[in-house]
Amino acid sequence: MHTERERPELETDKLEEDLSTALDRMAVVLVHQPDCPMPDRKSQSSNTRLLLKLALKAARISVPARLLGLSGTGLVQSIREHSGLEISLSHCPRMLVIALGREKLGVDCEARGRARNWPGIARQFFTPSEAAVIAATPPGEVEQVFLRHWTLKEAYVKANGGSIFGDLNKLTVGSRSAAHDQGEDGERWQAWHSIVGNCGISVCIARESTYPPRLLNCADLSAGTLQSWSQRHPFIRERTCRFQHYRGQLESQ
Repeated sequence: MHTERERPELETDKLEEDLSTALDRMAVVLVHQPDCPMPDRKSQSSNTRLLLKLALKAARISVPARLLGLSGTGLVQSIREHSGLEISLSHCPRMLVIALGREKLGVDCEARGRARNWPGIARQFFTPSEAAVIAATPPGEVEQVFLRHWTLKEAYVKANGGSIFGDLNKLTVGSRSAAHDQGEDGERWQAWHSIVGNCGISVCIARESTYPPRLLNCADLSAGTLQSWSQRHPFIRERTCRFQHYRGQLESQ
């Protein structure tokens, strides 16, 4: 069982030392949960850029301001070329998330508590085997199971530079008994999932490591620094998760 102990707020120098050291051993996931939901994507995107700016500052990585104005894969590629750091961004009305690491990675978050026809959405956007899993899941658990599949798939697609519009339904999250997955490109992948607050977060990392991603919580974006370093390891290793490319026919609605 994961403990809930957290370290008290750290001095900035100590936080930077911890973050810089951690990035040499593991991925770091930075999370901000706003007091009020952010309904529009414009505010979500601008606040995610602010969180990224604070993250790079804490990691002692300096990048030209113009790079932070880029979007999508342009932003990810430019920061990689400039600093050697891999990043992935995600946001939803209740959460901003940034993953940082030395290896190729992707992150996705989704808010829970929405009334949706999850089996119907799965039939439209998931592969038949995944849709069958969602359809067989009890009503009280179906949202969590659906969002686990969705965020794992999107995190993997992001890590490989793809698009959810063209690639999400070409990928299936299956199962296997081994601890690691080897993708079609020969890379070894690890998948991690967590429930933080009212959101589900998935991280996919192209490396073999015994260290789980480390969570860093930014309580106040206006403070200008990252404020609290979490001692918890809230991410659960998806040891039976396997990513496979799907080449069959999807069901149409």
